Amino acid sequence: MNTSALITRVLQLAARPFLLLFTFLKRVALALFGRLQWSPPRWLSRSRAAFSAHPFVSVSGIIAILLLACGTAWTWHWYQHRPKPRYVKVMIEAVPVTKLEKDLTFPTLDIRFSDSAARLEDKNKTALQGVRLDPPLAGKWLWANDKHLYFQPTEDWPADKKFKVIFDKKFFPPHIVLERLTSSRRRRSKSQSNNLNCIKTRPIRPNARSRQHSS
Repeated sequence: MNTSALITRVLQLAARPFLLLFTFLKRVALALFGRLQWSPPRWLSRSRAAFSAHPFVSVSGIIAILLLACGTAWTWHWYQHRPKPRYVKVMIEAVPVTKLEKDLTFPTLDIRFSDSAARLEDKNKTALQGVRLDPPLAGKWLWANDKHLYFQPTEDWPADKKFKVIFDKKFFPPHIVLERLTSSRRRRSKSQSNNLNCIKTRPIRPNARSRQHSS
């Protein structure tokens, strides 16, 4: 017995239970609805003829389709269960008006993160590199803790002026990747009340040049 005949025999044996079930259902349908006539479409007749003439090729095609379906299902499962990006919520507090006192103390610009955002080597530094104000203002940046970054100015904030906080791409640890965001904000005047500005960030490509927040 050659290979083609063996494959045909195996397929016939595998299909026999389905043929018996089909015959039983056909009799039931005949008893309930009477005789129905149906002619198969041309593509089905040609497929049946091609399967009979080339069973090995046909079986190979069916196996390839099954493998493709399994690969598609596995890819979808991987896509749904891939590692989720980490989102960090950033809160920029408005700079209050400087109090008129004998010894002036200039208020700080405070930026708070919902998750740890400081590099370990930067937490105890007295002056940070990689973050700056635009336009520049004399002062220094420090971490109060791993979730609280603040700017301590050495001169008073100009009234009614918009500032941008610009972060270099290596300022944060690798797991903190922020989108470049702009929030229009001016230093409030005496008549304005203190309010908070909340920004939700999302991940972007790690090779982004910089991340910006405006205060």
